[in-house]
Amino acid sequence: MLNESTLVKRVGKVVGEQARVLQARHLLEAGDIKGVGRLLNASHVSLRNNVEVSSKELNALVGASIQPPDCEGARLTDAGFAGSAIALAEGSQVADFCQTVEVRYNNLIGCAPTFYEAITAGEGVRELLPLGEPA
Repeated sequence: MLNESTLVKRVGKVVGEQARVLQARHLLEAGDIKGVGRLLNASHVSLRNNVEVSSKELNALVGASIQPPDCEGARLTDAGFAGSAIALAEGSQVADFCQTVEVRYNNLIGCAPTFYEAITAGEGVRELLPLGEPA
């Protein structure tokens, strides 16, 4: 059973995430990518602190990603615990972004991450291959 303090943190995460989703919709409609990035960062902090589903590796990956000027925002996804992270980076800068994050992450953790590039939304179900692998 969760104690009251933990329950308050968990509920706060849910309420905060719901508000961030609504804010993100408006920011996307307005073309405010920097604002969406700030929401991704806030979401990661909430997942890490309030739900405690992050890990040293995911925190390092998100931290390596969000250092300016490479990325607008990043957060863990796939429930954490050695899952995945998403990052919002300019399409024309993806190769440089991946190279920079790989070096930063490798310096922190001692191994290289794998990157997948999602070009556009709305394409439906499809397989994403690591960057550089033939389709």
